[in-house]
Amino acid sequence: MSRLARWTFLGLLLAAGVAGPASAQVPVPALAARVTDLTGTLSGEAVTRIEGKLKDLETRKGSQIAVLIVPTTQPEEIEQFGIRVGESWKLGRKSVEDGAILIIAKNDRHLRIEVGYGLEGALPDAIAKRIIAETITPHLKQGDFDGGVEAGVDQMIGVVNGEPLPEPDRRWEGSRGIGNLLPLLLIVVFVASGIFRAIFGRVFGSVATGGLAGGIAWLLSHVLPIGFGAGLIALLFSLLMDSSRGWSNRGGGWGGGLGGGFGGLG
Repeated sequence: MSRLARWTFLGLLLAAGVAGPASAQVPVPALAARVTDLTGTLSGEAVTRIEGKLKDLETRKGSQIAVLIVPTTQPEEIEQFGIRVGESWKLGRKSVEDGAILIIAKNDRHLRIEVGYGLEGALPDAIAKRIIAETITPHLKQGDFDGGVEAGVDQMIGVVNGEPLPEPDRRWEGSRGIGNLLPLLLIVVFVASGIFRAIFGRVFGSVATGGLAGGIAWLLSHVLPIGFGAGLIALLFSLLMDSSRGWSNRGGGWGGGLGGGFGGLG
């Protein structure tokens, strides 16, 4: 192979190496709406509500906020993808650059708020991270994308309007710490079942026990499925309890809990 041929071949390899990663990047979708959900996750009602709120903000303030949900940003990290989206969409007034984008990579379990220069005073990194960590992520951990995205957008709009960010919602911590209170719930079920069964009879007393246990679990966790599950288990346990001999051998123990998580906070 001649020297010219070798250099040509190396040049082609280099060009392919440079073009390869670029072509593998997730393309930035066209900006056709204030909410762009490429995963079909959000309900139509949620999209309509969020779009209306963002349109109202733009009419009143001029600032523009958009939502983008993609399956993945790989092989890029969400930070690099967010920069490309911001440069492509150019949200906000041209002379002010007062735009922001809430980006969620659903399969990657990553999210980020990309902010234009004109909103960095109202929506700095610290505030953006609080909105993600304290408002959006707890909803996403429960699979509530409608609630998480809308609540996050509401807080982004609020800080753009000059409103202070509310105190962290500590109620979500109850769902993580409820496992530590299971022994107490067992005692409550045991005692309440004996009282309610003596007053209302076996069946209605067991129903009352289940309602009490479910209510306590819901108040501690603020997660309806946990309250419902705790109430159902308490109902079954109460029905299986032999009032003269304590717990029946057919009884079991409390199980389950919360798993998973939505990590990679932007």
